[in-house]
Amino acid sequence: MHERPELLAPAGSPEALKAAIAAGADAVYLGYAAHSARASAGFTDQELGDAIHLAHLYGRRVYVTVNTLVKQRELEDVRRLLRKLDALQVDAVLVQDLGVLKLIKEEVAALPVHASTQMSVHNALGARMLLSLGVSRVVLAREASLETIRQVAATGIETEVFVHGALCVSVSGQCLFSSHIGGRSGNRGRCAQPCRLYYSYKDMSGALLSMRDLNTLKQLPRLADAGVGSFKIEGRLKRPEYVYIVTSIYKRALDRVSEGLTVEDKEADQAALIQIFSRGFTAGHAFMEEDARLIRPERVSHEGVKIGKLVQIRPRDGFVLADILLDTPLHDQDGLQVRGTKEQELIYSGPQVPAGQTATLRLRESAGVQDEVWRLADEAQLSFARKKIRDIPKTPFDAILHANPGERARLLLESRGAQVQVLGDTAQAAEKQPLNDTTALPYLNKTGNTPFTLQNLRVVTDGPSFLPASSLNALRREGLQALEDRLASSMPRPAPLPIRLKKLSFPPPPPAQARLYALIGPETDRGAVLAAGADQIIFAPDDYRESRLAEQLKTVVPLDIISLPRQISDKSMEDSLPIIQGLGCTLMLENIGQLALPHTQPFVTGEGVPVWNEQTIRLLHDAGAKSAILSRELTREEIEDLPVEPLELILPVYGRAQLMQLFHCPERMRLKLSKNRSACALCDTGAGILGQCLTDRFHCAYPLTRACFPEGCTVTLLHHKALHLASLAPKMSWLMDLRHEGMNTALEICRYYAALKKGETIRLDVSPEPGRFQAGVL
Repeated sequence: MHERPELLAPAGSPEALKAAIAAGADAVYLGYAAHSARASAGFTDQELGDAIHLAHLYGRRVYVTVNTLVKQRELEDVRRLLRKLDALQVDAVLVQDLGVLKLIKEEVAALPVHASTQMSVHNALGARMLLSLGVSRVVLAREASLETIRQVAATGIETEVFVHGALCVSVSGQCLFSSHIGGRSGNRGRCAQPCRLYYSYKDMSGALLSMRDLNTLKQLPRLADAGVGSFKIEGRLKRPEYVYIVTSIYKRALDRVSEGLTVEDKEADQAALIQIFSRGFTAGHAFMEEDARLIRPERVSHEGVKIGKLVQIRPRDGFVLADILLDTPLHDQDGLQVRGTKEQELIYSGPQVPAGQTATLRLRESAGVQDEVWRLADEAQLSFARKKIRDIPKTPFDAILHANPGERARLLLESRGAQVQVLGDTAQAAEKQPLNDTTALPYLNKTGNTPFTLQNLRVVTDGPSFLPASSLNALRREGLQALEDRLASSMPRPAPLPIRLKKLSFPPPPPAQARLYALIGPETDRGAVLAAGADQIIFAPDDYRESRLAEQLKTVVPLDIISLPRQISDKSMEDSLPIIQGLGCTLMLENIGQLALPHTQPFVTGEGVPVWNEQTIRLLHDAGAKSAILSRELTREEIEDLPVEPLELILPVYGRAQLMQLFHCPERMRLKLSKNRSACALCDTGAGILGQCLTDRFHCAYPLTRACFPEGCTVTLLHHKALHLASLAPKMSWLMDLRHEGMNTALEICRYYAALKKGETIRLDVSPEPGRFQAGVL
């Protein structure tokens, strides 16, 4: 038998909150109107207060998302929000920004903190770093394997994983696609979902970045065995009916898991999950469903349920009548979609028709015989959910009425351990019908629209007594209001963890001078780059397998900086770290978990550790950083808002942005491969993604590259244009990413920026094709 895990449901609206409570969720997560990673699903001040009151009234916890990256000018607004959430007694806040975390620990220390999946924590190393920062819970990256989940839970941190709903194809917090292509930042809660658009790769086309939806209903016992403490349902943008249906199904399954029973493989439950919303299901990365099993190129929207085919078409003046032979019953107001050479949607209006019979649909356009009809919305399912949401189970309470003649009546109410007492009018001596359990019941049982239902009533009196109906009604109303307030305010909040980060005491660096950094890969001649004017080399290995890492590091010297990968397993990090640190080089960290590594000298942080504000800068300095590469999403004004101390701030001025970090391979998907990821050798034989691109509908080609690990590759999707700030770059340290350029171009770029740093301008002639460069957001 397992300890009862938490079932965590989304609440994107007040009605969705009620749906989660009605379905039996133990906790909900929701966002404020600002600083939430689902900007369109935020609560107003009044809605937020009401939501916390309602959830706590029913004994459910509330976690509020403050999980966007925060600009310097927004820090004061975030301070006010955090104080407000503390006063409202929210049970925890979810954060992505290290600066927001620092603010909480220094100024609102009573607030428990959860690390959002946007933090990209994907291993036990990251979990230990979070514990040192006082974070109580981690929402693990969706890419974590089952063994990784087990290792993270073993650190002692509360471990939360997604179990159902939409999946991001990129590692969360490491996606810049929407920001760079659509001008809407996923790190700011405004993702435009370019992953749901159509692309081509070699001879394959479709929604090649569109993930299936996650469904782990059958795997819940294995997740519980791994130590998962909170099972999270995705869906703050989903309708309340979705929240109710999915949450109630997972509630029943988790109840069985906690009782040591197997999860029933109910066909009806899976059918209900498919009907309410599905892009096709996958059990996800934790259960080794990779590549061909993860992506659904054919359809990016709700698939629905096939209910039959058209068997006859009858054109009319301005519309078409079409007969459908039904495989399943059809209900009035069902939402349907006809799929043939064209797709058209309609709402069926008419009597219920059983399976096996024919129903008539009225279409706007012509269709073909044998066209399939799919049900997108089942009105019977939705109506059932709406009724359940309206009829939230009421909270039972016990009542004791003390009514002695000549004394003020006292009503004691108790529910879930909370007690209140209210005083009423003076009781009179009874002449006809004295108060007792039976005569008082009709008045104290009239709970009406309150969230309560009377369970037990006892009337205590030392003699025949009487209270008029108005007095009993007033006593009941006052008592129930007091009980509601007590329950809502007495919900115990988890104790926050203290911050235990040890400040690293390194000698202060010499006065900062603007430097030109060059980020290069194994194919680039470091000596030639230095000769072309670079001040500092950052070397990024791309193969961590056995002896290959040592081979790639042969040309590195102690003065160089070595860039670590954004995602790496604990085992690969453990095996490769002695090789890397043995060179005596400075490290560039690309994930916040890498802050927990044993550091013997100051380090640099890369773009994988977002730096947007002063608070983040100071936290990184306390952790041992000497320099930080800034986010490409910052404008010139936002950069100028940042302090010039205590870190050297480095601005990317050239190179292709890493738009996505992928845990599936387009080539393996094309070949329909789903297993033996660790043994894959496609790129080694020249048959993999190297040199290949994804091409969008505008014929823009996004190069693919990869990093190899013993457990398999991660794939990076690059921008189709290289950033080239040129003279727009503000005067500060600069970073050129030369990894994806030929040697001649890399040297030309280096000479150009070396001259520009000195105030000189030389001709740069490396762009024979038009539109090769982009100027970023400056």
